[in-house]
Amino acid sequence: MKIQKISKQQLKKIIKENKNTSRYWKNKEISGLYVIKEDNKPIGLLSSRNKKDSYFINMIEIFDKNKGYGQKAIEEIKKMTPKDIKGIPVTEAEPFWLKVGAQFDKSIYFTIKKQKEN
Repeated sequence: MKIQKISKQQLKKIIKENKNTSRYWKNKEISGLYVIKEDNKPIGLLSSRNKKDSYFINMIEIFDKNKGYGQKAIEEIKKMTPKDIKGIPVTEAEPFWLKVGAQFDKSIYFTIKKQKEN
């Protein structure tokens, strides 16, 4: 699996090829765009940003659900950053985030703590 930075022009092409993508990707203000690829084929999109104390996921969408690609993408993101991963999940995605190790605080955020190396 690879996660590669893309331009807004490349994003438009991916949206055109995957018609059931979320309306989120049509927002002209989004940044930190990445395509998630498996076997060199786009399987999802990621919008994220590096903050001072964390790697923040604005949005992640996998096109073909229930195949384990989301979990693999999170594992790849964990390799990309030495920081905790944070985000705000949509309600129906909370079981997914729990499955990949997210912890929910009393706010609306989740955190996946960076594993400490032995």
